[in-house]
Amino acid sequence: MTANSTITGSEATVVATGKPRPHHVEEFVTTVRSGDQVWARDTLYSRDGQVRSRPFVLPEQDVTVDVSVTSLPEKRVGTQLRLMAWNLFVGGTINRTRSPPTGRATPSSSPSTRPASGPRPRPAAGSRRPS
Repeated sequence: MTANSTITGSEATVVATGKPRPHHVEEFVTTVRSGDQVWARDTLYSRDGQVRSRPFVLPEQDVTVDVSVTSLPEKRVGTQLRLMAWNLFVGGTINRTRSPPTGRATPSSSPSTRPASGPRPRPAAGSRRPS
């Protein structure tokens, strides 16, 4: 569809309708362009078969409006999201009992402050080793 921009600089929207089907969602892709310049593009979903694009400003030249409609099963529409909550106030942990907010080990999780294996540190030169 080609539209003549008689009211240059004003806001416009694209209104499109499709045939709603039970247990389906209509996907509308709208593009408003003049030549190679794209002025507005939207992908909208509707269960009732009617959509309205976001407002866009009409340019001085004539525009072409392209609308495509695809009917999708309602269970196949959308994106599955995996979300992770990050709690900065509890040291970035989900379970507060595993790590205290200070980030230091608790006595129950670490019985000794010295590593279990490895060489002992050597005393500094000139210092005496306590007996």
